[in-house]
Amino acid sequence: IVDMGAYEAEASSLVVEKIQFKRAGINEQVKFVVRNDGTQSAVGAKLTSATLGGVAANQKMPLDLGTIPAGGSVSVTLIFRVPAGTRSLAITGTSTLGTFMND
Repeated sequence: IVDMGAYEAEASSLVVEKIQFKRAGINEQVKFVVRNDGTQSAVGAKLTSATLGGVAANQKMPLDLGTIPAGGSVSVTLIFRVPAGTRSLAITGTSTLGTFMND
C-alpha cells in the first residue's frame, strides 16, 4: 500500500488469534488475543466491530485496546447474547498500522 504522504503506510501487522468460546448461561463468552507481528507499535488500536452469528457484542464499540508494542499482544474478552452453537465470528479493528480482522 502506498499513500500520498511522506512515508509509505505499513500493512497492518495485527493478528487475531487463540480464539476460545465458552457458554455462560444465555451468554457466549469469546476470548482472543490481538498480537502485533510488526516492527512498529500499533498506536490507538481499537476494535471497531465484533459479531457472533450476526449478533453484535454487548460491549460498546469502538473498544479501545490502547498501544500494542511491536511483538506484544493484548487479551480481549467479549460477551454475546446468541443461541448455543453459534460460531461465525467476525472481528474488525484499526490502529496506526491500518485495519485488521480475524480470518
